[in-house]
Amino acid sequence: MPSSPGPPSRSSRPSSLSRPESGDGLVATLSEAAQIVLRRRFRVLLLVRDAYDRLAGNASAMDAVWDDLQTVMRLLVAWAQDSYRRVPWTPLVLMAAALLYFVLPFDVVPDVLAGIGFVDDVAVITSVVESVRNELDRFREWEEPPAP
Repeated sequence: MPSSPGPPSRSSRPSSLSRPESGDGLVATLSEAAQIVLRRRFRVLLLVRDAYDRLAGNASAMDAVWDDLQTVMRLLVAWAQDSYRRVPWTPLVLMAAALLYFVLPFDVVPDVLAGIGFVDDVAVITSVVESVRNELDRFREWEEPPAP
């Protein structure tokens, strides 16, 4: 399996990730934080660990995105361990940003609100999953063991 190069140099990153438009404060903050996380493998692994903990503690609220969220976490772990590097930088940033939104305590809708607290988390994860669907499908194919 050929490896893809690591994150592109700062100057070659897409401008939408490096210089967001005004009014995109939360998106810009999450994008920047995700890029920082992706620069160190241990940070990626810590993020995934925190996301697994949060997912396990709120499983019923996250039913709608359970499988896809687990795939995102497995992909990020495989990427951090250098076993799967076929994913471009922008989808990696989107996936890490979605996990950050999920695990960080600040939310548009506070998670402590019974019944609706995870609506925004599900919406963010669903949006990101739909935008990186091809990458997730490609990763799932890579994970499948070869037929005997």
